[in-house]
Amino acid sequence: IGEWVYFDLGRTRTVQYLRLYLGNWRNSDWYSRNNVPKELEIEINGQTWGLEFPYEQEPCIVVWSAPVETDYVLLRIASVYEGSVYDDTCIAEVQIIGY
Repeated sequence: IGEWVYFDLGRTRTVQYLRLYLGNWRNSDWYSRNNVPKELEIEINGQTWGLEFPYEQEPCIVVWSAPVETDYVLLRIASVYEGSVYDDTCIAEVQIIGY
């Protein structure tokens, strides 16, 4: 909790949505063994949104009402679903979709 991932986009870009693969996606057993982000704070261009995600091994899509201009995306873990074995939190993949 409180850990973060920062994506520097190199220049200002238009972001339409994010596709997040939260947890350890090696297989369903590994998914349940590790912590999975429950709530994330997503910061884009100085604005922050707090979002809660379900405990499902499914891609999570974050879409804004209109595309946003930014040169970075920051994800900060606010809370987790606890893993059955390990006390680490995994994010398998983050896709930043835009143009």
